[in-house]
Amino acid sequence: MAHVTDAGGSAVAAGLVLALSVGLAACTGAPSRPSSSGTSVRAAATVGAALDVHWERLAPVPRATALDWIAPAGGQVLVSGERTGAGGPGLWRGDGRGAWRAVHLAPETYYGRRAALFRVASDGHRVVALGRRIGGTHANPRITSWTGTSSAVNETEQRFELFGGPDAIAVIDLAMTRTGALVLGAWSHHGDPSGVTVWRQQGDTWERYDRAPGLRSEVTDVGSDLTTPAAVTTRAGEPVLVGWTVHLGGGKIGLRASLWQEVADGDVSAWQEVRLPTKGGDAQARAVGCDDVSCTVVGSVGGRLAVWAVHGQTVRPVAVPDLLVPDQQPVSASATSRGVWLTVGAGARTQVVLVPTGQDPVRVVTPPPGLVTAAAAVGDVVLVLVRTPDGSTSVWRMSGAGS
Repeated sequence: MAHVTDAGGSAVAAGLVLALSVGLAACTGAPSRPSSSGTSVRAAATVGAALDVHWERLAPVPRATALDWIAPAGGQVLVSGERTGAGGPGLWRGDGRGAWRAVHLAPETYYGRRAALFRVASDGHRVVALGRRIGGTHANPRITSWTGTSSAVNETEQRFELFGGPDAIAVIDLAMTRTGALVLGAWSHHGDPSGVTVWRQQGDTWERYDRAPGLRSEVTDVGSDLTTPAAVTTRAGEPVLVGWTVHLGGGKIGLRASLWQEVADGDVSAWQEVRLPTKGGDAQARAVGCDDVSCTVVGSVGGRLAVWAVHGQTVRPVAVPDLLVPDQQPVSASATSRGVWLTVGAGARTQVVLVPTGQDPVRVVTPPPGLVTAAAAVGDVVLVLVRTPDGSTSVWRMSGAGS
């Protein structure tokens, strides 16, 4: 499974973060966070030599003016974005080798007809997508919901304040779980501090859990823990969320990297945080890739690359190259049988790292010619969306090196 997070929002001063976390509710946007600082202490192990791979540019996606996302769909791949000509949502399917075929889309609303599909997920049978268009008096993102199959996808109109309204903060990511699709985002809940929120699919509608135990921000007399979402994927069909928690207390502010996994609590959606340990420096979890047993989380400590292997409640730091992880740059984790392929944006280029299965050292990998904005693993094949300096986006396939 693969996931990329594009961490929107800029680094801000600690006092502004506190004000935004407590009071931000008027506009939808990506959560803000303080800048990372400090020095990380990494696992003591050897990082292997660079690994040379071949990148193949695939056939152009027809009538696509922008490509936003790529996702596996059984033995195929779905690519989503915006169409050329009159614009509006676009979705295409292919096998990662030959020509792309357009998936029929049936919009129902004003914003649905003008949206770009910025997230799509599939379990090989069902397809769920999210559209986004900036609009309205306050120029907020208008989120639309889409469901169907790899042949046809229909917009399913939702009540306005399900994903938007005065308490909305952000809609960030999407995954297909065993029981249906799950949307990850942030919500303020009537002026309370914003915190991690999930929406669960119920047929053609969604139910929002904006105060789920274990996910919501907590404020006490001695401090507060403000949760921030980054990405969602699945492990054996169950959802896994990653992000970070801003701890405020004693006149200080700090960030810890967090993973959340769902726990049984009757009919209540409850979650358990797994803290990802660090020694020095603010930490963020930005993306996660899982097989059926364990997960590899990629993020940063003190602004430098950090990776954790998570098995249940057991967390093991992974030795990685000393690489910068800039804010506002896309980060991905794509799991295959060989290991988890990480991509970290750096300006107009991407850094690629392989975290092998087992105890072999990580390897730096030859990057594709541009910035990877999204990635997907189909079996052992890794496909990525690559944006070049001229603004165009194309699909590339990694081959060689056992990929």
